Amino acid sequence: MSRKTRQDLRDAKRDYKEAKSDLKTTKNSYKQAEKRESRLLKPKTDAEKRYLGQKQKARRQVASKELATLKEKKKTTKTKKRQAIQRNGGTGVQKVGRVAHYQASHFVDSAFQDNDVLEDIASARQNIRRTHAEIRQAKKIGSYTVKIGKGATRDVYGAGNRTYNLARGRGFTRTPISNRWETKFKNKYQRLRARLRVSKAGKTARTTKKVASTVSKPILTVLKNPLSAKAYLIMFLGFLIIALLGVVTGGGSSTVSQNEFDLTETWTYLSKIDREKSNDKVDYWTNIDEIMMFMGYKHEDFTLNSNYDSKDKKWYQFKHSYKELLSDLWKDLNGDKDNLKTMADIYTSTKNKYLKLSKDEIKDYNEILEQAKEVGYYVTYNDLDNTFTNKADDEKLDPIRIDKRFGYVSKNKMYNGSILQANQGDKLYAVMSGKVTIKGTDVTIKTSSAEFTYKKVARLRVKNGDMVKAGDEIGEVSESSGQEVYYKKLKDKKKKEWAWVNVGFYLPKVEYNQTTSVISDMNIEGDIAKKINNIYNYLKKQDPKVTKNGVSAMLGNFWTESSITAKRAEGDYLSPPVGASATSWDDPNWLSMGNMEVYGGKYPNIVHRGLGLGQWTDTADGSTRHTALLNYAKSKGKKWYDLELQLDFMLHGDSPYYIKILNDVLHSNEDVNSLTTTFLVYWEGNSGDKLAQRQNNAQQVLAYLKNPTGGSTKGGSSTLQSSWGFPQEYASKLKSYPSSATVSASLDGNTYPIGQCTWYVYNRLVEAGSPHYNWLGNGQDWVRGLVARGWTFSDKPVAGSVVSVAGGFGYSLPQYGHVAYVEYVNEDGTFLISECNVSGIQNKIHWAVWTNQTYFTFAIPPK
Repeated sequence: MSRKTRQDLRDAKRDYKEAKSDLKTTKNSYKQAEKRESRLLKPKTDAEKRYLGQKQKARRQVASKELATLKEKKKTTKTKKRQAIQRNGGTGVQKVGRVAHYQASHFVDSAFQDNDVLEDIASARQNIRRTHAEIRQAKKIGSYTVKIGKGATRDVYGAGNRTYNLARGRGFTRTPISNRWETKFKNKYQRLRARLRVSKAGKTARTTKKVASTVSKPILTVLKNPLSAKAYLIMFLGFLIIALLGVVTGGGSSTVSQNEFDLTETWTYLSKIDREKSNDKVDYWTNIDEIMMFMGYKHEDFTLNSNYDSKDKKWYQFKHSYKELLSDLWKDLNGDKDNLKTMADIYTSTKNKYLKLSKDEIKDYNEILEQAKEVGYYVTYNDLDNTFTNKADDEKLDPIRIDKRFGYVSKNKMYNGSILQANQGDKLYAVMSGKVTIKGTDVTIKTSSAEFTYKKVARLRVKNGDMVKAGDEIGEVSESSGQEVYYKKLKDKKKKEWAWVNVGFYLPKVEYNQTTSVISDMNIEGDIAKKINNIYNYLKKQDPKVTKNGVSAMLGNFWTESSITAKRAEGDYLSPPVGASATSWDDPNWLSMGNMEVYGGKYPNIVHRGLGLGQWTDTADGSTRHTALLNYAKSKGKKWYDLELQLDFMLHGDSPYYIKILNDVLHSNEDVNSLTTTFLVYWEGNSGDKLAQRQNNAQQVLAYLKNPTGGSTKGGSSTLQSSWGFPQEYASKLKSYPSSATVSASLDGNTYPIGQCTWYVYNRLVEAGSPHYNWLGNGQDWVRGLVARGWTFSDKPVAGSVVSVAGGFGYSLPQYGHVAYVEYVNEDGTFLISECNVSGIQNKIHWAVWTNQTYFTFAIPPK
């Protein structure tokens, strides 16, 4: 550094110091002069006050100009000082810091060389450092040059990428963002950061856990800015401490920090609330993972029966346990079945301080949740390997989906296992090392502290007594409904006490298919009724073996999947470009959107979005039904969203496996609930997802198909609303029901007085498809008139017949009598009738069970 540069720096510092001092001195002098003048003059009259005010105003104007000049001088000298410091190479402290930074960087990078994971970090850090240097150089050249360079680079890369894809038959298009190398690098780096963030020193003792909690703070500092001098110092000290303690055990820690048995107890309690609160209107399967993550973040290590507000309560005040807090939280989430909430809704808006997060906490917690999406919610407990693969994927961690979760399955029945989603024939691998015990087709791997059991394993690759390592092949999945597993751990070594635990905590990254189903009584009419009729009639025409039960099971599923609408696509309800616009339905790029574009990474198995009635999807595990539907439509010269095209695709264009399942369901007369489950598990491939809702939908479709003018198995919402006295024990016995139209309008030329018994029975015959006539006289005359027109007389009731009551009997008037319609006949001869104009009520159907009497006569319609 030249002598002149150092002299310039000294002069600049001196000038800045003088300018700063002059400004401060001038400010103080003016303030003191004003105070002194006010004290000496002590104005009393208004004139004296005006004089003083004018004098002070004039002085302030002069002071303002002088101070502005001094401020500008201070600013100028400060700039000169900064420039002189830059020419001098920075301050002394900065010079020392750079030297230390370089030396620490060199040391850390050298230490990284012998470790694969740390080499990744070193490589990422070197890339970051190089990028920073290039950016600084670009800034020196000028912002305009940077813009030109960026634009040119983007254009060159874009053209090269398009040419690359064209040469490989993909068209002259850019590679999707989700498949680009830079995106994969970013995702890999984010997962690495997530693992580092949640790492822990060990979990052998409470003391070690506290140490890990303390160490996590400097680790976060390193992750936020891995190139800072502070980061190097922390990493250096960290490696030194780890080397001395020797406690690097792998694994990790999320916000969930409960003892593993307390964790299972909490999960079990929440699952029990779900079962206790479920009813015929809503089937609760709360997202318990959300609750566990939040509680771990807000309340850390807790037990159900400990008090969460003990610090805030006096000794004489009532205290509340975490069990009560969880019950309150469950109510907040599920209290309104028509407006179910998420944890984010609760902790951002609740007034309960034990469930609320501050703005800073929300920001921190959201970052943790993002990382949890990458590596799972329970990194601390991930002791087990993947059940279905022994190959680690550096690019992504696909979730293991659970179709039936650990916990209560009814109010009183506990299920200790889990059913993992899998295809029949999928390979099974050892999730841990241990000794094999085989009982029948069940395989258990045992250690001194854990037992993992695979139920019903096919094609066994191990023998009883074998020692296996994690990743060894065990056998194959035998059931097409998934793989059932159980996990048990040693809870108390001294007492030799074992306990079932939720395997979902220990497997790497799991997701649950069971979600809350809100069940409603739907009135099938209008467009939805037209769709059901059209689909049933089309399928029946194509295949006479099709049954109403089978079609109902299929449509019950489609009602949940797509609202029985052919022109549907996953995420089409969102805002464009992900959501649908007028031109989206024929846009290949829009149709081919996948997991990242539609769901932001939430469902990595989705390659191309689901389409149509059954939401046909291309998935990462090899299914190409989305593409198959589009190709089938192209081969037929039709739009993929044509209803008949999709039905034809299901019957003839889908893969043989799915066509067989479809036919098995459509041809069956089994219970509709069972068929709905079969269709969900084997055709939809999404076992457990809103099953109760799908079964409810199927029941209502079946009731409609049996009686298009009626309602559900409970008589139809419209029928029940326009009825009174309906005996519920007949709900499952009737094949058809009168609709509300029978008591609201005159059907098919009905000329009888509105509201009378004769008017209603005429309408009922219209809906039943039986011959119907005007001018049959009063109610007591109807059987005689019908027999004269070809009906068969009888003194015993038959379902579908008309019953006349002689005048003066059965509370009827002597001159009129009464007439009703026979709906159902019991084995003992009693019979259910529907009627109108009872007790003066002429706008509702009345139901009653009668015993045959001598004053009843019956007319049976011709076949």
